[in-house]
Amino acid sequence: MNIIFEVNGGVGKNIIATVILELLRKKYPNDKIIVISDAKDIFFNNPHLDILTDFEGRVDILDKYVHNNLDNCLILVKEVYNEPDYISSKGSIYEIWAKMYDLEYNGEKPKLYFSEEEKNTPVKLVNKKPILVIHPHGGALAKNEHIQLISYYTKPLYYNWSRDLPLILTKKLIEKYKDDYTIYYIKHSSQPQTFEGAIPAEFNLRGIISLLQQADKRILIDSFAQHMAAALELPSTVCWVTTNPDVLGYEIHENIKANPYELHTDMNCYSGYNLQEPLDNIPYTKTANIFNIKDL
Repeated sequence: MNIIFEVNGGVGKNIIATVILELLRKKYPNDKIIVISDAKDIFFNNPHLDILTDFEGRVDILDKYVHNNLDNCLILVKEVYNEPDYISSKGSIYEIWAKMYDLEYNGEKPKLYFSEEEKNTPVKLVNKKPILVIHPHGGALAKNEHIQLISYYTKPLYYNWSRDLPLILTKKLIEKYKDDYTIYYIKHSSQPQTFEGAIPAEFNLRGIISLLQQADKRILIDSFAQHMAAALELPSTVCWVTTNPDVLGYEIHENIKANPYELHTDMNCYSGYNLQEPLDNIPYTKTANIFNIKDL
C-alpha cells in the first residue's frame, strides 16, 4: 500500500509530524510511506519514510502512486488544527493528531536524524564565552493582508504579541546576559528587527539545529525552536503568552506562562491555527507586563 502523508504548515508542525510518521511506520511496517512537506530538512535521514518531496512535487506523486492505484493507497491530508479537541485544548497535539489517524500514541517524542558529516562538522560559531540562544519572534507573517508562514515571507511583522517575546524584554535579556554569554538570536533573514549585543542566527534549519546543540542556555518561545530543542533532548526555557504548553509544550522544558491578563479585549487567541493578533487586542496595559524578567 502507498501511504501519502502531507504535512502542510510551518517548521514546528513538521517537527511534531516526525512522531506521527514514526507511528505510521509502526502500524504499517511493510508499506510505502511518502511524505509531502515544504520543510524537507526536518525529515532528512529519517528512517521511517520511503519517499520525501515538497508540495511542488505533489502532483507527480499523486499521478504515480494514487490516481491509477486508488484501491491500494491511504491519503492522510487532514488538518489537525481543525480538530475540535485541538481547538478546545483537550490533550496534547500528539495525542490529537494520532487519534485523528487512528494511531496508537504512547508518549513518543519528535526526533531529528543526522549524517556522519553533520555529526563531525558542526556549524562554526563566533564565541569566546558560553552560548545563549534566544528565539524572540515566531513565524506568523503578513502577505497581501493574509497570514502566511515564514517560508513565504514578503512583509515583516515586527512583533506578534500573542507568541513573541516583547521587544523590551528581549533587549533586557541581552543586557542581562551579554557579559557572561555570546548571544545568538534566531531570526529569518527577511525579519528586520536587530538587537545590539547579540548575533543574528541566520542559518538554514540544519544550522539552527547545530546552534541549539552547541548552546549552553536557550530562551525560546512557542515556535519551531522549542520543538527542535525537545527533539534534541535539550532542556530550554520556553515562554508562553496565549498558547498552551499542555497542548504544544514538553515536560523537558521550563515552561514560563505569561502573567494574568490585565484587560478584557476582543482577542481571538488561540483559535485553531490563528498565529497573529493585532496590538489593539493585547490584554495588558503595556508589553513589559507580560512576563517577569526575573523568571528568565
